[in-house]
Amino acid sequence: MPSNPGRKEFVIFHPPKMNNWYYPFGDTMYIKSMAIGLLAIAEYLERNGISSEIIHLGSEFITDPKFDPAEYINKTRPAVVGISLHWHYQSYDAIELAKYIKSKNPDVFLLMGGLTASFFAEEIIKEFNYIDGIIRGDAEIPALTLIQVLNSENPDLSLVPNLIWRKGKSIISNQISYVADEKMLDDLEFMDFRLLNKFDFYINVFGRSTSNYIKMLPPSFNMFRRSAPSIVMPVARGCSANCKWCGGARYAHSLSSGRKRYVFRSPKRIIDDMKKASDYGIYNFHFAHYSHPREADYYIELFSEVRKAKVKGGAYFECSALPTKELVDAFKETYGNYEYSCLCLSRMAPNEEVRKLNVGNYYSNQELFDILAYIDHKEIPVELTFTLGMPGEKIGDVEKLRKFRREILASLRNVRSAAVLTSQLEPGSFWYLEPERFNIQTDRKTFHDFYDFHSDPYTSYFSHLGYLIKEYCQDQEYTVRWFEKKLLKIRCKYFCLLASNSHGTLKNKIGNIKCVLARIIWKVMAVFYKKNPTWHN
Repeated sequence: MPSNPGRKEFVIFHPPKMNNWYYPFGDTMYIKSMAIGLLAIAEYLERNGISSEIIHLGSEFITDPKFDPAEYINKTRPAVVGISLHWHYQSYDAIELAKYIKSKNPDVFLLMGGLTASFFAEEIIKEFNYIDGIIRGDAEIPALTLIQVLNSENPDLSLVPNLIWRKGKSIISNQISYVADEKMLDDLEFMDFRLLNKFDFYINVFGRSTSNYIKMLPPSFNMFRRSAPSIVMPVARGCSANCKWCGGARYAHSLSSGRKRYVFRSPKRIIDDMKKASDYGIYNFHFAHYSHPREADYYIELFSEVRKAKVKGGAYFECSALPTKELVDAFKETYGNYEYSCLCLSRMAPNEEVRKLNVGNYYSNQELFDILAYIDHKEIPVELTFTLGMPGEKIGDVEKLRKFRREILASLRNVRSAAVLTSQLEPGSFWYLEPERFNIQTDRKTFHDFYDFHSDPYTSYFSHLGYLIKEYCQDQEYTVRWFEKKLLKIRCKYFCLLASNSHGTLKNKIGNIKCVLARIIWKVMAVFYKKNPTWHN
């Protein structure tokens, strides 16, 4: 049970994707990291006199498998129960949680929010009548206004900005009038972990584990990749780029939240957050908002402030655009002495025409090799991710990817990993909105399509895509599932995840053997393992 069972007026649940089966890792929990904005919402409510808490259902399930969220709500009787549906992988779990809680607590106001809930708000509230409202986009002021309205003598939900809600048989969509600006974002507190139940478990276990928590192993066996707990830093909201695969791109944000521009928080407030995170034992900071070279100046200034403030800790800096040499220098000066710091360059493909079609900020292969050589010269560790199956590719591009990856790995000395991954179709992305433009075909067109897909426990981020590339294989017709299996076979044959820092055939085969052995072990262990919590069908 949560550590503070006293009555709270606003309770927020984060449901991970509880079943995410992938054979090398068995039955895993995915989306274990909650949206960092949840802490800001809860703190903003608390600051304005509304008692709040966040419950991470992954932490509860691991530490107390009998925890029942509906029973907890029945005992504490909050005015509002919020469910975070940020990533589409949560679709099935979030809806099942909502149905379960509402079936036991019909009088509670059940609210949803998050990027996916915002994008599909109208469809969700029309189809699932146990959901009372959805906040689209930023939620701090709407959440506060909602509970103030519900607590008033004559509640009028039309006063709540960004809310879509049910009035009898009608669906009312209030205007999206609240979009947090720089001043508001700087005013928010993102690191008050006291508002998260079992925050120590969340920080020390989920903060140290990989993206997939292996449910059939105890917590200590999941804490093997990072020496210190890590957290994504709330540097900005929105995005400056329009990467075509991304449901969090600039255009996608404009559709789901009304956000027209990318907003950075001040470096001073980021420093404040880092210091507060350090008080909770967090010493590894994940920066995930670098999407255009023009943003380099902001990070150079931020890293300068980090050095002045003498904030200890490492950094994982994720780049969806090429870093500038000046940014690399600043990163080296700030984080070069921390063992677990690294730069991550993501979504790389060898075909420049494919890159032009899909990435938000184009760069040539020569520009890529030049900056990688500079990073290597500075002796900065790198993590690389390559993408297999981007629109515009043909089957012949597989050999180009093998050669491209081999050439990069042979030229670098400090590569931590060089995984080859596929992408799942994301709602709100250009791939989703304009499949014909990218010559792809998808089997996910509605929210219910995502809900149905993620209801299958044997689905995974690593093995499914939700689309096919037409004419990828010449003179052959095929389905989405056939295409997914085809790419999975290619990846296993040439780019095994269990040999992700190697380009050798022998090591890849060893990785394949490990995978077969792991599959046997997980199948045996699954016979004795309880898969689901009380609220999950």
